[in-house]
Amino acid sequence: MTVSTAEKQVVILARTKDPHLRFVTKFLSDEPVIIDIGRMVDDGLTYEFESGNTWPSIIFAGQRIDLGPGAVKSVWHRSVDYEQMGPNLPIGQEYAHLEESSLGSLSRMGHALPHLFQPEVLWVSRRTAVQKAELKPHQLVQARLAGFNVPKTLYTTAPKEALQFVRERSVCALKPLAPYPPELLGQPTRILRYRSDLNLDGVSVQAHIF
Repeated sequence: MTVSTAEKQVVILARTKDPHLRFVTKFLSDEPVIIDIGRMVDDGLTYEFESGNTWPSIIFAGQRIDLGPGAVKSVWHRSVDYEQMGPNLPIGQEYAHLEESSLGSLSRMGHALPHLFQPEVLWVSRRTAVQKAELKPHQLVQARLAGFNVPKTLYTTAPKEALQFVRERSVCALKPLAPYPPELLGQPTRILRYRSDLNLDGVSVQAHIF
C-alpha cells in the first residue's frame, strides 16, 4: 500500500502496542504512520533509494512513505528500543554463531532511520535530545538549574555508600538505572526503609538512584 504525503504527514516511532499512543493520536488531524523498529524482522523494513532522488522512501509493513522535501510534517519519537530489534531471529542452529552479527546489522539499520528525515521536520523529540534526557544525572542538574526543589540524591554502584545513605534518612525512593535489570540481581524500583539486616550488595551489579 502506498501512503500519500497528503494523507500521512505525521510519523510515530514507537512500539505498535504502546498504550500511550491512543492519548495522542486522537488529537492528530491526519492518520499517522507508526513505525515499530522492533518489528523489522516480522514486518519488514526497507529504505528504497530511487535513481536521481536524494531522499529515500520507507516501506514498513506494506506501507510506503516518501521522505522527500515536504513529505513529512513531524516525527514523534515516542519510544524506540534500538538494542532489542530482533530478539527472536529465525536463525538455524547451524548459524547460531552469526546471531550477534545479524543483530548488529539490524541495529545499524534502525539507528539510520532518524537521520533519513528532512532537516526541517519537527521532532518531538530528536533522538539526540532523547539520549541526553535519558542520562539521569544530567536530568538532575538541569532540574536544579530550572529551579526545581530536588531532594538530596545518590547515584551509586557502591553498596557501602548506598547503605549509609539509607541509614541516615530511614526511608528513600530507590530505582535502578538499567532499563532492563538483570533478573534476580540489583534492586527493583520501590520505597526503601532502613533496617539492620538490609542488604544492598546488588547495587554493585548495576547503578542505582537513591
